Amino acid sequence: MDEVKNWHDQKHPAGRFHIAKVMRVLINAVSAYLVWCALVLGAAYDMTGIAVVIAVGAIALQILLDQDRQSGLRRVVLLTVLGTGFDTALIHLGLYTPAGFAGVVCPVWVSLLWANFATTYGTSLQWLRGRPVLAAVIGAVAGPMSYALAERWGAANVHDPRLLRYVILGGAWSVAMLGIFRKRASTASALVAGMTVNVLLLAGAPAAAGTHEVGGVFFAETVEAHGIRLQLHGAGLLRYRVIFKGYAAALYLPQGTRPSDVLEDVPKRLEVHYFWSIPAQAFQEAADALLSKNVSPERLSALRPRIEQLHRAYESVRPGDRYALTYVPHVGTELTLNGVLKARIPGADFASAYFSIWLGEHPIDRQLKQALLSFASP
Repeated sequence: MDEVKNWHDQKHPAGRFHIAKVMRVLINAVSAYLVWCALVLGAAYDMTGIAVVIAVGAIALQILLDQDRQSGLRRVVLLTVLGTGFDTALIHLGLYTPAGFAGVVCPVWVSLLWANFATTYGTSLQWLRGRPVLAAVIGAVAGPMSYALAERWGAANVHDPRLLRYVILGGAWSVAMLGIFRKRASTASALVAGMTVNVLLLAGAPAAAGTHEVGGVFFAETVEAHGIRLQLHGAGLLRYRVIFKGYAAALYLPQGTRPSDVLEDVPKRLEVHYFWSIPAQAFQEAADALLSKNVSPERLSALRPRIEQLHRAYESVRPGDRYALTYVPHVGTELTLNGVLKARIPGADFASAYFSIWLGEHPIDRQLKQALLSFASP
């Protein structure tokens, strides 16, 4: 029997090699996918440390499994450096904001996504080498899809207008893939060219100044409502069961407004950026429960018709959507979804009651209330 096996192995060595190669490709592809998921979900759920450890271990293992470890390591380092610059440029150009961005360089988890991608270059994506046009087409489609999925999971925020941002992201990834998978690309020339492009992008990018970041979401330092300039007064995160990010919120007030006067007849704006899909009915139920805690039964009864008018205007939201509630004296309280007006409710009494959901004696979250009232923008 052993003789037959030895004879078969001698006669069919290519078959054994082919099976081993297929297994390496499958292992590499599955590993890359799982690492991508771990990093994105880790960023979304504030478990980046654990995700980074998993990713580093998996990437190191892929380098060890590479037939040419030295080239594999060099490739990982090169693409990590180039990718870090690439995504940092995209962030500062205002295309998107990843969770954990501190205002300078893209977060570590984003850099590790590039290191993870580099491990596929010589294995599961080897078939793209020398086919730059096909790689560019795939980049134009897969690039924006990855940002969209990261946003859906709560790890990133693609800024409005989204369609334009996704088109630009697709173009950027198309060019990047074209350069990465061109037939003859020396390490030195790729490094110089890539860093030159990144430097030019960053030099021409608008600064992140004028915005405030919380939970990977940017809020403008100032907004205007019916000719009145409002300044960012505070921003914070609402967390679900301590760990999960529910939404990021920002409060805007006229300069010099005291926190104690926030529920008085003064202009104000509350912006809420959502990380999860929420049905319209959930907004109504939560609002009713909190209003009953902050408003007397008699006052609540008088406000009921206007409350129901606003509640009928609520729509379900998806990750990345943003509601804004803006009150201006003699205009009323306006509800907008992604900048589109949904309702306008008259009365300073209504505004005082409804804003108490976040800023009253019994707010939806005391830590969020404290964050919204914690500072005044200069």
